[in-house]
Amino acid sequence: MSRPIVYVAHPYGGKRDNLESALAWLRFLRDTFDDLDFTAPWIANCIADPFEDDVATRARALAFDQEMVRRCDQLWAVGERVSPGMSLEITAAIEAGRPWINATGFALHVSQHELIVEAIKARRARS
Repeated sequence: MSRPIVYVAHPYGGKRDNLESALAWLRFLRDTFDDLDFTAPWIANCIADPFEDDVATRARALAFDQEMVRRCDQLWAVGERVSPGMSLEITAAIEAGRPWINATGFALHVSQHELIVEAIKARRARS
């Protein structure tokens, strides 16, 4: 039996720090919730084409992200805040009838791992 696939949304905005944070979140989620498979396909696009100042490139990337959200079973929003791009991803999840969890606002720091896990477990139970 396959495990549900969770699309991980995280702010990027062309900032390397955000990309590093997204990778850390992805590792944390994979290590913590072994009943789910996590993916963040947008990371590959950011690495391959980091110049999202180009309007056409950004629009194409966001359209791809939204399609990937529709193909996944859930969406989890993580990071400091919900960015405009994440809002589009969340809307795509809602329109596709996919459950989503807002886990933004947490700093991914060892001192908060237990708090984050408990908050996500509680939000999973409600969805």
